[in-house]
Amino acid sequence: MQHLIVLDTNIIRSDFLFKSNPSRILLEFIEKTSSSLAIPSIVFQELISLYEKELNERLSNLNKSKNHLNGILLANELISINDTIDIEDSVRKYEQYLKSKLEPSLIELDYKNSFLPEIVRRSIKRVKPISQKGEEFRDALLWLTVLNFLKTSISDYKVSFITSNARDFANENKDDLHPDLMNEIRETRSTFYFYPNLGEFNKLIAINVNSIDKKWIIENLDWEQIQKNAETAIDVIDPHFFYEYYHANELSEDELHVWGPIYARFYNEISNFYIYESLEPNKYKIHVLLNGTTEIEFVTIKEKFIQREIEFGSTLYLTIENMKIVNCEGYFPEETALWIDTP
Repeated sequence: MQHLIVLDTNIIRSDFLFKSNPSRILLEFIEKTSSSLAIPSIVFQELISLYEKELNERLSNLNKSKNHLNGILLANELISINDTIDIEDSVRKYEQYLKSKLEPSLIELDYKNSFLPEIVRRSIKRVKPISQKGEEFRDALLWLTVLNFLKTSISDYKVSFITSNARDFANENKDDLHPDLMNEIRETRSTFYFYPNLGEFNKLIAINVNSIDKKWIIENLDWEQIQKNAETAIDVIDPHFFYEYYHANELSEDELHVWGPIYARFYNEISNFYIYESLEPNKYKIHVLLNGTTEIEFVTIKEKFIQREIEFGSTLYLTIENMKIVNCEGYFPEETALWIDTP
């Protein structure tokens, strides 16, 4: 089940540029888990407007500070600030920066004009996230946008919704989604988790995942067992890889008859990994990508023997629980393949 992280405006506006430590932890988590970051278009529009407002306010404060300082300086000591800011251009560059910073995990969720009758109904009936005063139009628009995406998606998602607006989205204890909204989520195929701030999400979910890196995996893998199964990895390679290598490298004009590994060995390192499922707190399933080298003997129909050393790659499926590898499911499955380098 793919992880979908939905951010509200109030989370991003506290760190417009995603440069704070909590934002860094979030982005590292997204990269390691191949999660998607969903931002409703209403949030994007609010952010751009708030960014422009913040620029104007800071520029105004800068000028006020300059004038305040000049108020006590002698005439020959007065300072001037000649640099100017093109607000419109800065806002445009910020929008480009934001989308570039969050790619390729970013999914922008568009709202539909057809949501209006439902928003009106919720306002009249005081249906969450509309308040008892009939307010929070934008919250209803945000919620319907997310809900529509989940209902119409062909994928099942584990959704982490991060917003500091607990008043309109959370239950009485402010620690989970409001029951009325949770009932609507049950109409989708997704699971849904509420976090009141980025720090809470990082503490419960992201920081544990970010402790898993290449160095940790290399130190905790059973390399002796892996090396014992290296030739097994070669045995499951699809035959077309051998045919492709044989003909691409023009090893012989004779027809290929059989082949087999003389030896195979993995490098004691990993090329990459990603966390593809979070089963529960502190329990994860991980793909680990390995590379190695093997010597293959090709035998032609005329009994000509040809040996070649070839690099290959394979995948491990690990289950990690409480920072221990508790299971390695089926070493070297069908993803194993030769590296085919044509001359």
